[in-house]
Amino acid sequence: MGMRVKSAVSTPRALPQALVALLALCVVALVVTVGARQQANAVDGALITMGLVALVAVLGLASRPDALVPRDRLGIAWAAFLGWALLCALVSGRVWASLVGEVTSLLGLFTLVGLTLAAAAAARFGDDARRALELVAPVAVFVQIAATVAQLALGARPRGTLPNSTYLGEAIVILLPFVLAEDPGGLRLERRHRLWLAGAAVITLAAAGSRTAALAATGWFLWALVSRSGLSRALKLAAITLTVVTVALGAFTFARGEVLGTAGIETLGERPRMWRTAALAAAGRPLVGYGPDGFTAGGVAVTTPELARDGGALIFRPGSVDPHNLAVWVLVSTGVFGLGLFAWALVELVLRWRRAFRDGRDVAPGVFAVVGAVAVFLTAPAALQVLPLFGYVVGVSLRRGEERSGTGVPRTVGWVLIGAGALVALAMAGNAATRLALEDHGADVSPAKVGLAQAATVWWPFDAHLAHLASLHWGWTAVADPTVAMRQPDLVAIERAVELDSRDPFVSLEHARTLRFYGAPDEAVEGAFLETLRRWELFPIARAEYATFLARAGRTDEARAQLDVATLVEDPHPRFAATLQTARDELARRP
Repeated sequence: MGMRVKSAVSTPRALPQALVALLALCVVALVVTVGARQQANAVDGALITMGLVALVAVLGLASRPDALVPRDRLGIAWAAFLGWALLCALVSGRVWASLVGEVTSLLGLFTLVGLTLAAAAAARFGDDARRALELVAPVAVFVQIAATVAQLALGARPRGTLPNSTYLGEAIVILLPFVLAEDPGGLRLERRHRLWLAGAAVITLAAAGSRTAALAATGWFLWALVSRSGLSRALKLAAITLTVVTVALGAFTFARGEVLGTAGIETLGERPRMWRTAALAAAGRPLVGYGPDGFTAGGVAVTTPELARDGGALIFRPGSVDPHNLAVWVLVSTGVFGLGLFAWALVELVLRWRRAFRDGRDVAPGVFAVVGAVAVFLTAPAALQVLPLFGYVVGVSLRRGEERSGTGVPRTVGWVLIGAGALVALAMAGNAATRLALEDHGADVSPAKVGLAQAATVWWPFDAHLAHLASLHWGWTAVADPTVAMRQPDLVAIERAVELDSRDPFVSLEHARTLRFYGAPDEAVEGAFLETLRRWELFPIARAEYATFLARAGRTDEARAQLDVATLVEDPHPRFAATLQTARDELARRP
């Protein structure tokens, strides 16, 4: 029997075009991973979408010029946090990386600004923004369920349209409360059908292995059932308390293997190692941190051979490691003071929710969506693909009626802020679009891209990652074409990247490799290797390559010492095993 739709003709009044475009882009962000060749391509696509979301949000705010920027304690607290994050970026030693974010994460200051603009626009559209979300949420959840079921049936990794099941969980936790909303916009499904859809979403999360999200979704699902039942107030309170306790116990039971590594308390998993590394990094720069999204830069700075011998070392990959905890991310990015400002903004957010509840507004769906997502963010990265939707939902949770006179900043200041937001949005989208075209490199593709790579370093002269990519594309071309090698354009590009980013060991290692390729004096090559190891003492592949260099120079004892450090931890880099064997072969040729 098909699903009946009740009052299908009672379509709500037309929604503002800017709002429709804003929500559509937030949902599109959930599918930008589909078809991506690698993680870097996926996050570049997500950042392009975030830039478009921010730009549409700016246009939406400009279309409602009354009280362009509300002035209250929440706004002041969040503006103070963003201002401090900007200062942290400027003193980080890797400014553009802090503004845009790590290579395969891209959660820099620009992303925070984009999220803020999405929230501000959704809040300004008020009830229209919530009605639009209630209309879209059931469809979006159904699509994610269908995609996951298809993947399970085909034996593929279940993840919906997202990179993994954890990110799928974040999306569904955000959408689920609006599937179960009391009056879901224009798609007025019968309550039992909405309950079936919500139940199917919870089961899908459990089947996909998204444990924290499944528990959070279960909590909301049970709370929605109990709160709308005919039980007395005392029984409702008892049932809700029992639900909270059950979910908490379930979270410990199912997540302990994720956190502890095994059922034994003595064996620590990866997350505590991440948090320990972040704590050590924060202790090194407690006031300003390492700039937004600076966990990799901060983590490599404190990951030493001694830490590896102690069993607490992580293996970093270029831009791909996140501390898997929102509070820790804020701490290592902006220091203790930034974390304090962030906490102040959270307190003001809760107080705003409390006032709205006392005024009789239905804030439960928005509050749960935000709190549920943050709960997942405490054990997992905040997915860039999900953040536009998260920002929109934060705005929905803050929606209010007409602003009272005198609560907005002066109109001129508002337009200046909106103009700055538009510039950030264009920078996000444009920079990510340039990166997207250059992420793939190799002997078969690089010669055709060197022109674009060279132009990119002109368009974005402060982007160390683009300079690094340009060096790789020129390098592959130089290997095949001696006339290009004579000009050494890859060396020029990588030296520019080293100059722009004083903390990235991956850039520094490429500098050493390039110098070695061009037969630079041993002193210059060794200096580049030592600079790399200064930035990251425990860098297995750099240690192995340095060992090969030392062995070829006849410094066998020093080479063996480098190999001892290189093998302290298992490096998953595909080139590491081959590099290690090369070093051992060089040593075997020497007495």
